[in-house]
Amino acid sequence: MSLEQKLTISNSLRGITFSSERKQRISESLKGRKLSDEHKKNISISLKGNPKLATNKGKFGEESHGWKGDKAGYFAIHNWIRKHKPKKGICEDCKKTCKTEFHSINEKYTRNINDYRELCNSCHKRTRGLV
Repeated sequence: MSLEQKLTISNSLRGITFSSERKQRISESLKGRKLSDEHKKNISISLKGNPKLATNKGKFGEESHGWKGDKAGYFAIHNWIRKHKPKKGICEDCKKTCKTEFHSINEKYTRNINDYRELCNSCHKRTRGLV
């Protein structure tokens, strides 16, 4: 198949969305398929030309081009806190050993580990004024 034919097919499929059933059938048909060494080499070459992948490879946290700092969303900040401040399972208020949650002391979600306390559910609700 010539390059021109491949581009024609590729362009004709742009913007088409497949149903989940069709995606499943395609997935099933490709399972167990072995890629030739030439095919693997071609995939590698095509990925090397992608500037987004090339500039961000192996970069995490502040080095990543997608880093938002303190402007990140609620869940991103909480995931960052979980990663950098492991839970001990002891409430810092009542000292009970139980399932705990992180509470933002100043109610602002930042990446400052010292702005978070580990509280049990009841102390967390009481602190937030929900009880």
